[in-house]
Amino acid sequence: MADINKSVYTGRIGEDIELRSTQSGIPTCTFSLAVERPKGKDAEKAETDWLTMVAWRSTAEFCARYLSKGRKVVIEATTRTRKWEDKDGKPRKAVEFQVLNIIPADSKPQTAGAAPARTDTAPEGFADMPAPDDEDLPF
Repeated sequence: MADINKSVYTGRIGEDIELRSTQSGIPTCTFSLAVERPKGKDAEKAETDWLTMVAWRSTAEFCARYLSKGRKVVIEATTRTRKWEDKDGKPRKAVEFQVLNIIPADSKPQTAGAAPARTDTAPEGFADMPAPDDEDLPF
């Protein structure tokens, strides 16, 4: 049986998302996701974990266009460990989460334009489902 490397998070985006491109022109963005841990019975308040999310291609473009600091989202991701050497030659590593799918989990801000489009990374079977238009919703 193959190992499974998939996780789902809900949380709030920690900063405005800046779209960048690799040298070969592939769109990407990196942002933090604030995920609140349930507080223990003896704790006064819950603690927050800050996870580093990385999106690529159309998912990165979607994030930069429709999402901003403070938005609540649901993210499906895989975990990756990136290794490199710092300027002093010391080995370093970082755990990052590669975004497979991201879905807004709150109302869109009043200043936003059209309803968000789906990303190209929707799970199989959902590819033909149109994005909902807020005006068509019964509530």
